[in-house]
Amino acid sequence: MSAWSWVALLAVLAGCGERKVEYHKVEFPGFVLEVPTAVEYAGNRIREYTAGSTKAISERNGRAVFVTWQPGVLSTPDEMASYVKAIASLMPKPTSAVTTGTATPETVGGQKALRIDATIETMRMLLVEVECGKRSVQLAALAYRGVDAIMAKMVSTFACTPIATAEARVGGVPIGVDDPALLAGYYHTEDPEMYSLTNDAVSLMFTSAPGGDREDADALHKMIPAMFGAHGVWKNRRRETRGARTYQHGDVTVDGTTLAALIVLWNCDDDRTDAVMALAMAPERTDIDAVVEVLGKIRCAKPGDAPLKLRPTPKDDDAAVPAPTP
Repeated sequence: MSAWSWVALLAVLAGCGERKVEYHKVEFPGFVLEVPTAVEYAGNRIREYTAGSTKAISERNGRAVFVTWQPGVLSTPDEMASYVKAIASLMPKPTSAVTTGTATPETVGGQKALRIDATIETMRMLLVEVECGKRSVQLAALAYRGVDAIMAKMVSTFACTPIATAEARVGGVPIGVDDPALLAGYYHTEDPEMYSLTNDAVSLMFTSAPGGDREDADALHKMIPAMFGAHGVWKNRRRETRGARTYQHGDVTVDGTTLAALIVLWNCDDDRTDAVMALAMAPERTDIDAVVEVLGKIRCAKPGDAPLKLRPTPKDDDAAVPAPTP
């Protein structure tokens, strides 16, 4: 479910015939490739190293191109198929006319990668995810015609160029608190993709994400059921807004077990370049309702944050998890 952000504006895609595509070389945070000239990146390559996205949608030419990056390992083939269905949920008229091939492994710029070919209504889509250091990079192209040529150009020019000092911070603790006692009842659990805590009643998972706005939050709401398709079944219940944060409540069923859950995304700064996404799950809905108060007091990590004060982890008795290196 890590690639939700790069489809936030897909619903405006419409248009007609194929036109000649011009390309230019763009340096992204820790990787470089040639993309259509409509795709630009002018952000801070250090500040936005952990997670970010850029996109270009041409109604006149009938195509869209997205580049997104975030922490974590490559998706599974089932997750790739779920992303396609999530994208389809953002169409002006959500459609069931979605056909996906089988995600296949390949090598892009010397890195492990996974590719999936799909059709949404009459549009072709290619999605390629590339391993790059501690992050994964998603390249997506959607159009009525010319998708193969666009993706071929992007993957043939892709190069992973990690920035050592920034790479060292990827996978660190993405959250901070002002009240050291807030998470005293929680301990850290291992997860390869998300920073995870539990108090044995509620599981909390956090990951860095590109920043967003209200439109992105609405897109996330529509995509959640499809995003969970590779892991189980999500059923939306209600949305709750407290302050600047909107919490999407729901139920998630995995292997026959149904848990109460919620998802929330919040920006780390006023310019909306960075964000944290949190997922909470628990057997009891009352525990999920109560954890909203806790999540509302958790913020994004800041340089110089003290280690979170957690209870000892049962397996290794670590009383605290180091905060990210400034």
